[in-house]
Amino acid sequence: SAHPRATRTHLTSQNHPGRPRSPQDPSAQHRALPRKPLHTSHLEREMLGLYVSGHPLQGVEHALARQADTPIASILDGTVSDGAQVIVGGILASVTRRVNRNGEPWAAAQLEDLAAGIEVLFFPKTYSVVGVNVAEDHVVLVKARVTKRDDRISLIANDLVVPDLAQPGGSTGGGGQPGAGQPVTVSMLAARCSPERVAKLKDVLARHPGPQEVRLSLVNGGRKHLLKLDDSLRVTPSSALMGDLKALLGPGCLT
Repeated sequence: SAHPRATRTHLTSQNHPGRPRSPQDPSAQHRALPRKPLHTSHLEREMLGLYVSGHPLQGVEHALARQADTPIASILDGTVSDGAQVIVGGILASVTRRVNRNGEPWAAAQLEDLAAGIEVLFFPKTYSVVGVNVAEDHVVLVKARVTKRDDRISLIANDLVVPDLAQPGGSTGGGGQPGAGQPVTVSMLAARCSPERVAKLKDVLARHPGPQEVRLSLVNGGRKHLLKLDDSLRVTPSSALMGDLKALLGPGCLT
């Protein structure tokens, strides 16, 4: 369902849905992730007075859907058979990196679209090829095999690509310093999200107005929640802006 129009929000106490435990090794069985995505409006209410608009995928969901062939919800509701090969698109809301008993790295990730979320397992052979792009907040397309064990549904990844989601006047990209058209992503500890600090962040952004979207990654323990800030808070990236953000939120605030 569509997100409501951006409104001024206030801090509220929320009970966030738990995430499934990451598997200890690739032979473990896995449980399907809860259907309710974590990137939803109740998280926006943590943003004390910040204007927040929509889900990070809003605006690119149609371009992403054209390159995928199966919605996540169709997999979770049993429409897709066990063993089927699918191409799914979404944002990597969390990534847990592991090492198996042979010392080989692999990862378990939560992939979310606008309607649902599912666990994706990147076992060592695949992870060795695509691991550089298995990162939180990356928008990706995953080719995978559906696996069902009792009531557990997950995806075994065969490949991952970062899709071309270029929109007129810009593009969506991964981490690092923002290039032309890429969002500026700022990290903040949820515990430090006070009215005073939020007001100062808004002041910093307002001093550097421009065309580029700003996203805020709220860090709460091992969880990160990515929020897209309202268009009124768009900025022009510059060394001065980056310096102001680092001075307010610390040197590690830019991702």
